[in-house]
Amino acid sequence: MSRVSVVLFAVVVSACASSQSAPGAQPPVEIGATTQRIQSAMDNTKLIGGAVANQVAVGVPVAAPAAEVWTALQAVYAELKVPEGTLETSSRTIGNQQFRVRRKFAGESMMKWVDCGSGSGGPNAETYDIQLSLISYVAAGGAKQSTLTTRVSGQGSDPAFGRSNSTVCNTQGELEKKIEEMVKAKLGLK
Repeated sequence: MSRVSVVLFAVVVSACASSQSAPGAQPPVEIGATTQRIQSAMDNTKLIGGAVANQVAVGVPVAAPAAEVWTALQAVYAELKVPEGTLETSSRTIGNQQFRVRRKFAGESMMKWVDCGSGSGGPNAETYDIQLSLISYVAAGGAKQSTLTTRVSGQGSDPAFGRSNSTVCNTQGELEKKIEEMVKAKLGLK
């Protein structure tokens, strides 16, 4: 992938990410651009800098009052065994912005949840130490309507080289879906 393609991709992703936020429904977590390492599929070289990965929060409507969704969300995080981190009842925010995961999370391979690139041994998410950030919050949207927003991101590092060799791990979008499905199941919704 050429440097121009990478920069163009970053601009498009940034524009799409900024157009998804609704007024007054901003999460009480930082969502910003970070520099990432990109591995070219064509020549296996690594480009550092010049590329931007946006940590996009994914919001979905839930046909239930915010208080009920919040209670269900807390139960889901307990079931997923997310280590205690952020728990703010006033803003209905739960999660952990940095916890270590290796190989599996929530009973699934890490490559289902994040993409950390790949190396000679296959997908890096399978072998790297990953510092995962998983944050969700609930916003009221009416008497029987809420928005559940989840953000997943991470950083992976080869255990042989430590944190000095870290790379950005982008979400696959599946963990956000799993949390949504689990919350809706606890509420008896489809």
